Amino acid sequence: MTPKITVIMPAYNRANLISKSIESVLNQTYKDFEFLILDDGSTDNTKEVIGKYLSDPRVQYLYHENQGEAQTVNWGWSLANGEYFTQVNSDDTITPDSFEKMVEAMDKHPDKVLAYPDFNFIDENDNIISVTKSPDWNFKQALSNFACYAASAGTFIRREPFKEWKTIKRGRFKHINDIEMYWDMALVGDFLHVQEVLANWRVHSGQISHDRYNSIPEIEVWYKYYFEEKNLPDEIKNIQPTVRKSILNYYISLIENSNLSKNEKRQRKIPYLKELNLPCYEFNCLQIGDNDLIGNKFNGHDLHLYLREKNIDANHIIMMKLSDDENTFLFLRTKSEKKFTESLIFSDLFLDADIIHLHLIHNTLFDLNYLPIITAMKPTVITLHDPYFLGGHCIHHFDCEKWKSFCKDCPNLDSPFPLKRDSSAFEFSMKKHIIQNSNITAIVASKWMENKVAQSPIWQGKTIHRLPFGINQDIFKPEDKNKIRKDLNIPQDATVLMFRSDLSPFKGLDLIKNALKNLKTDKKIVLLTVAQKGKLKELKNKFDIREYGWLKDDKLLAKLYQASDLFLMPSTQEAFGMMAIEAMSCKVPVLALTGTALPDVINSPQCGLAVDADKFSTELQRLINTPEEIKERGEKSLTFAKENYDKEVYINKMINIYKEVIANHKTDAETEFVFEQLNKYAKNSELRKRFKLADNKLWRLFYKLTYRIYLKKRYGRKVVHEKYDKKYL
Repeated sequence: MTPKITVIMPAYNRANLISKSIESVLNQTYKDFEFLILDDGSTDNTKEVIGKYLSDPRVQYLYHENQGEAQTVNWGWSLANGEYFTQVNSDDTITPDSFEKMVEAMDKHPDKVLAYPDFNFIDENDNIISVTKSPDWNFKQALSNFACYAASAGTFIRREPFKEWKTIKRGRFKHINDIEMYWDMALVGDFLHVQEVLANWRVHSGQISHDRYNSIPEIEVWYKYYFEEKNLPDEIKNIQPTVRKSILNYYISLIENSNLSKNEKRQRKIPYLKELNLPCYEFNCLQIGDNDLIGNKFNGHDLHLYLREKNIDANHIIMMKLSDDENTFLFLRTKSEKKFTESLIFSDLFLDADIIHLHLIHNTLFDLNYLPIITAMKPTVITLHDPYFLGGHCIHHFDCEKWKSFCKDCPNLDSPFPLKRDSSAFEFSMKKHIIQNSNITAIVASKWMENKVAQSPIWQGKTIHRLPFGINQDIFKPEDKNKIRKDLNIPQDATVLMFRSDLSPFKGLDLIKNALKNLKTDKKIVLLTVAQKGKLKELKNKFDIREYGWLKDDKLLAKLYQASDLFLMPSTQEAFGMMAIEAMSCKVPVLALTGTALPDVINSPQCGLAVDADKFSTELQRLINTPEEIKERGEKSLTFAKENYDKEVYINKMINIYKEVIANHKTDAETEFVFEQLNKYAKNSELRKRFKLADNKLWRLFYKLTYRIYLKKRYGRKVVHEKYDKKYL
């Protein structure tokens, strides 16, 4: 009597699992089947395990030398007698009512050539990992999504529609024989979805599916010939572009979920991302700093935006978030520097990064003691925005030169960051020990800083790159001065001076005030100020003062430069001078002091002009009396800025530094193990969750208030953290 079902079970070295698979078949409520166990040349004791089941007359054990899964299935197809054909793999199982439900469904739908059920993914101990409930069959939709739902455990094939097929698997592939077979069968007739969980697909290390990314070349071959079939229906030919997109996305997911290294994943994904017109990130860069929009052009914020324009996957972690940028994330608020830094190390943003770039971390809760392990795990660079990391205490050292040998008995305890007791020797020794034991590269923006770092014992033997900042000269550029002044309601015949109104001990506001008090001129003088308001009250009767506060709008800031004749920047301590290059790019010369980075930055005396502090007042007077010189210096400043401070030059050089640091970074076996464990057990996305919280107004208010408390404790002076006041935030 012909059986209703032919069940085949291909087996190769499955002695440890095959018993459960066989018993799941023999325990079916539906009994009318023949059961062919096909041994594909097993070298273990599979035959002995199967022997105890041969007393059941429905079971046949057949053996051939190893030929592969496809040939073994075709062998079973050639031997089949049943109306329905099903394959139960030697590591999978089916539910007791599987055959009953599948036969019932197929009998009710004689027009369907194949039926597939829902199924579980299970582990080696039969624990359910997940449940797969497939969609109902729609050939066009399934192919468009490159999702062959029939390629599942427990599928039934009606043999009659395929009676002319000598084989059902072509056997030329290792990974996609099933997929190829089902897409071929879909051209013959419709499939049926049986909406019940009737099978268990076992996931274990012995399967070839753990390296499915190797199927990509096979899918490419299949895709090409499938859509070249002469008898392919037009409706299927028409969806070829959609299928291609789905296949490319499938490739990307296979690579992403593989056990390849991060660099291998990135390189393998590039051609498919390009074909999809998606960003092909060359590497992942994480910027870490204190805030985003205040100082955005030097604190890593604009840099990470520029990097993304260059297809670098860049993110920015900060303590104070003012922007709405989706790739800028808040640090976790913690009660200690240790927990603060550990939360960073355990985050997916850190663990996924290919290189770390630190900015102004002395303004955060970053614990320097973690720097050696961080730089051992990750290629790391730090931009030294000021000399803080060259000494034991001061942000700037003034005339003190103890930092060149060893800091002790600090003469500037009241300067930021103020100390109640002198710990400068300890801090110096700690910094030196940490930096010397860290695999870190420094970036400085000026020759002045480069010379200082070269003299620092803390940085002895470390690689130092000098890279001047670049700015967006599509924003900071010359415009029609008359038009800009009209927009800002500034008299056309006025002399306009612009400067930063800031009581910081480093910015030289007292020098500006003194020079303006002593200024003798009949010309209309308009003062444009940014930063702190209300600091020029004693001059309000002498000058037309326009105060703009802390600006986060670069276009408005550029307008102020464009309306100005001269930019005053008498900083007593300055490691670069971002506002100087902004002014120069707008064709405005800069008047600065000697003894800082600014003479070189403004190319004094050819372009801007740097003078001694005692000559600042007389030099301002002289320049106002010679507007032709101001104009000439403005022209030269613009040319110099275009040549030296262009954004494109800056970002391309920065990327080259990153590539060099990444290429030269080596990790030892111990560090590799640490990194592996962190990826496996500690990785989390809390920082990304915090970003979502940042959109909540109450959360933002709370965060601003707590951050101001931190700043007050950290800096110890109201003037330093006043810029973070709520009215500016």
